[in-house]
Amino acid sequence: MNDLDLRIVDTKDNTTHLPWRLDYNNPMTALKGNNTVDNVEQIIVDAPVARRNYKIVINNKGILKNNTGANTPQNYSIIVTGHSEVLGTKESKAGVLSNLAIAPSVTKDVINILKALKKSTFTIYDLSGKKIQNGTINSDKEVADLLAHTKGIYIIEVKTNNDVNSKKIIKE
Repeated sequence: MNDLDLRIVDTKDNTTHLPWRLDYNNPMTALKGNNTVDNVEQIIVDAPVARRNYKIVINNKGILKNNTGANTPQNYSIIVTGHSEVLGTKESKAGVLSNLAIAPSVTKDVINILKALKKSTFTIYDLSGKKIQNGTINSDKEVADLLAHTKGIYIIEVKTNNDVNSKKIIKE
């Protein structure tokens, strides 16, 4: 329904890497370019440069609508391979969440959010992307209770105005 566009930009030289798309005139051939057909897009950076920063850009054309035609945000998932650093959804100037810690990462009941800025927010998602809990960081050790939730893997996302950091949690 909504055509999201994926790009990867080399922040040093502003080279933009485009997704693969089918050649409309020859469907057995894939080209790199604006993919307006598929609901899955893939970009491969052919020769990534070590220690170079790349920005993942996801945007859209026009106004996003839901099935009833009302304006709405567009949910999406992203998978990144070959990357070992923390991914964020905004550019971080200060890297204020680079030392964020979640302890324990495997729990039966509660987790502690450590080394996060006060007044930052946290959201816990299940693996389908459903938000199951959120809150505000008010102390050096903020506690989130997972006791009421089922066993499984969850993602906790901590946000400030300029930084985002996500961690995996396992509930036993």
